[in-house]
Amino acid sequence: ALALMGYDTGVDLPALIRAVIARWPKLARYEGPKSLTLATHRDPLEQALIRLVDNAVRFGGKAKVRLVADDPEGPRIEVLDQGPGLTDEVLARIYEPFFRGDAARARDTGGFGLGIPTAERLLKRFGGRLQIANRDGGGLAVTLQLPG
Repeated sequence: ALALMGYDTGVDLPALIRAVIARWPKLARYEGPKSLTLATHRDPLEQALIRLVDNAVRFGGKAKVRLVADDPEGPRIEVLDQGPGLTDEVLARIYEPFFRGDAARARDTGGFGLGIPTAERLLKRFGGRLQIANRDGGGLAVTLQLPG
């Protein structure tokens, strides 16, 4: 039954991340171990990452995707940008479908404000978590905590 839900016994996380960020060759880079295999749901993880890296590049100019292997709660992936960050009000509402943090920016960049809510729903479906916070010194840190 797990196979029917897209469960993969061995997902090479660095290879998956590199495949996702290849869409933004000059704007996204990977930082982390050369190899880390995890039994997880590959497709929802990939779809969540695509949305989160797209947001980071779109609103922060560039993205760094960092894989942290030694977290006691299980591996985590951080999507970091150098953008303007978000106000407390926007952070409180960021998971709401169709909510946009900046109306003018939303018109310029297209999309429907579904990137983060969709990514969160995809991760929750297989036991992961999504956390979003402003970074010290500016930008946003989006953390995908994978079930470990």
